[in-house]
Amino acid sequence: RDNFYAEVLKLRALEELPKDPATYPLFSPGLAAAMRQETLALIDDVAFTTDSDFRDILNAPYTFVNGPLAALYGLIPDPNQLGDTWQRFDLPPETKRGGILGQSAFLASYAHISSTSPTLRGKFVREALMCQGMPAPPPDVVTELPAGEEYKTMRDRLAGHKKKECAGCHDLMDPIGLGLENFDGIGVFRLVENGVTLDTSEEVIGLGLFDGPRELGTILRDSPDVTRCMVRNLFRHATGHLELLSEKVALDEVDGAFATAEFRLKDLLVELVSSPAFLRVGTPE
Repeated sequence: RDNFYAEVLKLRALEELPKDPATYPLFSPGLAAAMRQETLALIDDVAFTTDSDFRDILNAPYTFVNGPLAALYGLIPDPNQLGDTWQRFDLPPETKRGGILGQSAFLASYAHISSTSPTLRGKFVREALMCQGMPAPPPDVVTELPAGEEYKTMRDRLAGHKKKECAGCHDLMDPIGLGLENFDGIGVFRLVENGVTLDTSEEVIGLGLFDGPRELGTILRDSPDVTRCMVRNLFRHATGHLELLSEKVALDEVDGAFATAEFRLKDLLVELVSSPAFLRVGTPE
């Protein structure tokens, strides 16, 4: 199961993430490894230790961290206070942190070498959590964001960069990422960027308003697109192929069974491996 979530959440390359040491001096391969372990520990706790509603991974108000991560999150003043010992912590609501979208594994992975990336973060949510494909930008579009004294925040830079032909996709991705701008490129909480107080109140079209990862996870967990995507991701990993049209009815039945089981992953695994979509190869389209 760790391999599955390492793949879906793109956790395998955390230690190799390029990060500017001048901007993020705390980032290291050891810290990156702890980031991955934190995410897997939360998933394991929800899915197997407590056998809870699996959607809790999206907005859980607690996490499991070692000393360096606890210090990075401001949960303890000194990383040596815990060292390599792992401990469960409740997350202060005022930091807006919660669920996998409030963890450094996600926030660092979907960021640039020396800055955040609202677009990358929003793209991940759309593609990996909602199974909504986002097209690549047109080949003639310059993707580099503008720089200059007039662009104090990432919101300013994105507004100055947005092209008419790209607006449709950016309007789906960027608000999600802008609502996470209280967290820098390795997941450290902040209220100010370049002297400007950050405005992180945003809206996911069709789902509602949010501010920060805990509230984002809360509105995502109630979306049928998200629970359906959980099933599709697991099916794709288990079978090694995208679902076919001929498999739709069987997978829709798995969706219903997942809801009936109050979204418990153990029950989903049983339903999936006993489904005709899993037991029989789909008819070629």
